[in-house]
Amino acid sequence: MLESCWDDTIEVARMWKALPEEEREVYKNYAKAQRGLWIEELEVYRQSAAAATRTRPLESETEDDSPSKRPRDDPSAYKPTTEQEIIDVDID
Repeated sequence: MLESCWDDTIEVARMWKALPEEEREVYKNYAKAQRGLWIEELEVYRQSAAAATRTRPLESETEDDSPSKRPRDDPSAYKPTTEQEIIDVDID
């Protein structure tokens, strides 16, 4: 399979080199235009992704009040799961 891909790559490169420069320019211009469109679409995507992940803190929330600073009520949330507990869950 890889040999076939390699052979295909060599054939495409040979065909590209055989093209006159005028015909190559058509493809180069098309690629340049498509890249410009892709960059524009990427920027729109990045802005929408950034907007989707952006969060605003509540107005009443202070730095000491933020969820990451609050201690958990249940310290067992940090207790590691034992192998026996995993087996018990799998059996049920």
